[in-house]
Amino acid sequence: MKKFHLLLLVLFFAPLTFSQLPTFKLGVGASTGIPMGAFSDWYNTGFGAHATLIFPTPVVEVSATVGYLSFGSKVTGASALSLVPITANARYYFSPVALRPYGEVSAGLGIMSGGGSSETKHHIAIGVGILTDLAPKIDLDVNAKYNLMGHKFYDSSSPDGSAGTYLGINAGIRFKL
Repeated sequence: MKKFHLLLLVLFFAPLTFSQLPTFKLGVGASTGIPMGAFSDWYNTGFGAHATLIFPTPVVEVSATVGYLSFGSKVTGASALSLVPITANARYYFSPVALRPYGEVSAGLGIMSGGGSSETKHHIAIGVGILTDLAPKIDLDVNAKYNLMGHKFYDSSSPDGSAGTYLGINAGIRFKL
């Protein structure tokens, strides 16, 4: 009976040892955020960085990203604004060739702080980009995303406030682990 259990165990785990397991990837890059709408009345273009852990799946690539952006104030005496977006992302590649265009959606939280206070709200984005190989285990990733924050900004056209939006332009390198 022991030999039978051992045989079953070997037959069960043998395919796992010989099959190709998915390869995780790690991405790092620079980010630029161009404020739009009421957000642009208060803040200048933001600059920062991001890091992404990528898990490729057969149809859609899934990832998690943490970033940091700092927006300088346009208003005299007001402090700069820091944004930490933490998102889950889904990416679909339109073509499997060397230069791979893609569409991406992201959802998560945005932690915004400035002037001694901090606030956490939703953060969603939709974008397009291009991924290309630089070396066998290194890719170049360039994209643009329309970002919608749950944080409200006020101007004369929206006295009740409007959600903060910005155009994110990102470029980075991805390493296959």
